[in-house]
Amino acid sequence: MNNITIVGAGLTGMIAAHIFPQARVLEATPEAELGQHRALLRFRSEVVSEATGIPFRAVTVRKGIWDGNRFIEPNICAANSYSMKCTGKILPRSVWNVDACHRWIAPMNFIQQLRENLSSRVEYGTPFNFKALPTAASVISTVPMGIVAKQVGEQAAPTFSFNPIKVYRLDLGTGCDVHQTVYFPFVDTLVYRASITGSTLIIEAVDDLQQGDLVSVQLAFGLGPVRLNQCEISSQRYGKIAPIDEAFRRGFIYRLSDQFGVYSLGRFGTWRNILLDDVVHDCAVIKRLLLADSYARGRARAV
Repeated sequence: MNNITIVGAGLTGMIAAHIFPQARVLEATPEAELGQHRALLRFRSEVVSEATGIPFRAVTVRKGIWDGNRFIEPNICAANSYSMKCTGKILPRSVWNVDACHRWIAPMNFIQQLRENLSSRVEYGTPFNFKALPTAASVISTVPMGIVAKQVGEQAAPTFSFNPIKVYRLDLGTGCDVHQTVYFPFVDTLVYRASITGSTLIIEAVDDLQQGDLVSVQLAFGLGPVRLNQCEISSQRYGKIAPIDEAFRRGFIYRLSDQFGVYSLGRFGTWRNILLDDVVHDCAVIKRLLLADSYARGRARAV
């Protein structure tokens, strides 16, 4: 399992690189142009902390749904409106569950720590060509499935639907240390979710906000004025993804590994809404498959 290439140095790729310490990591974007993950980042367990060696903090998260004037319980109208707002489709979404829950929070410089841990192994500004796959190497791909399908000439590939998001971050100061999330399902604002994690307010929106869009956020959290000109603003191209035909998705993942030695990993690589906690489990599955393939190649050479 020494000849492994991980394609992509986003969060998924960097977590995988900690689990496969001998793998080289290729990232198409130059290091100076690589952005940060600025949307909400919480974990359901400590597995990512254990895999990376970076300590996390255990917290209790409180959640609610704001209709523009008051908090409401989950209902069909709110759930469908939230889904349409995020994806343009009516799909099951997390807004159905607003129970308090236990989560783990990474340190604010989590991504920086990951990059420092892997500084000698990541080759930035180095695109990977799926059209010319090496025959002697195994590849773990975190690249969006639609891009890979196009490069390998997959004729039956469906349309991969995704929506970009805008992320606004604001430091609320040392007098704030809570963990809360509010969903905004209706069209009174372009905000769809806002969270306080420690002392940082993170607002996620489906498009550029105007100052008036922030009124609901202020009311829902009981905050003073939230000013756009005080926020750090960033964009995420693959903010929300919509499901594709499940038979194609599973079949394509199998064909990539069986025919090309490419193992798909992560939310975009497998095109399913999973958490980073799931990446650790999926890396264990890939490791077993790689060991089985290595054993089979050894048997073939012996014969």
